[in-house]
Amino acid sequence: MRPSWAEIDLGAIRRNVSSLGRLFDPSQVCAVVKADAYGHGDVPVAEAALEAGATWLAVAMLEEGIRLREAGIQSPILLLSEPEERDAAAVVAWALTPSAYRRSFIEALGDAGASRIHIKIDTGMHRVGAPPGELGGLLAAARGRGIIVEAVWTHFAVSEEDPAFTTEQIAAFD
Repeated sequence: MRPSWAEIDLGAIRRNVSSLGRLFDPSQVCAVVKADAYGHGDVPVAEAALEAGATWLAVAMLEEGIRLREAGIQSPILLLSEPEERDAAAVVAWALTPSAYRRSFIEALGDAGASRIHIKIDTGMHRVGAPPGELGGLLAAARGRGIIVEAVWTHFAVSEEDPAFTTEQIAAFD
């Protein structure tokens, strides 16, 4: 394999985040830094994005969120994938915001003292998330454990390639 080299322009990241913040004001910017910020360096990219106005970060796995916390990052961090039930206490201890899509995980979070979650609905990507018909039960489970549902979200699988399918996903989410 040939060696590769990449130069990451943190100034460009700052400018891009700042531009998005202005464009979509008053919305908040969440910088996705999963997979080591797609190979660009999770901590430096996260810091640059936060300096430029991002208010949230998002990662795929618990370990990625912990790494950002260990680096001293205090902003809200969303876990895009639901961790294992046995990891609920770590999610709470590291002050991470979990995505949830199983009642059993919401119950484990309640037992661990979690106060807030996001619920992910699967509208057609079929990777992770609860079927839309289960949302009511998940909301009830959270409410029963005293957990605030900050957001309900989905993942548009091919939004730039298949407008008809994206329209179906939007309808399922609504």
